[in-house]
Amino acid sequence: MPNLEMAHWLLGMLERAKVTHEAIDPDGELDRGLERAEIATQSHVEVLKAKQDAAFRDSKLRDHHEEAVVAAYQETIGLASDIFDAVEALRIYIREFDADASGSTGQAFTSAEDIIEALDSE
Repeated sequence: MPNLEMAHWLLGMLERAKVTHEAIDPDGELDRGLERAEIATQSHVEVLKAKQDAAFRDSKLRDHHEEAVVAAYQETIGLASDIFDAVEALRIYIREFDADASGSTGQAFTSAEDIIEALDSE
């Protein structure tokens, strides 16, 4: 699915969930996909940082050429970091929305072990 089409699909899902109060990602598939996007984006940022450092140390680049290349890497790193932050915020929003949509279990827990046992039984 192309990126723009995926963005529209996701926006539609979020809008429907607001109206229906149903979980956005009941099976966790979307969360896993967003997590993969976070990992890929963070990896890309690390590659860009290494390339920026290499450009900075390259003796062939001088004066405004060095400044322009390093500045372009800085801008790209900033944009990639913004994408990472946005994906992370989206994951948190979906998780919180789904937790609210799932409601209460009706159980009262008296210890952490009780909570873990209830989660394991699902």
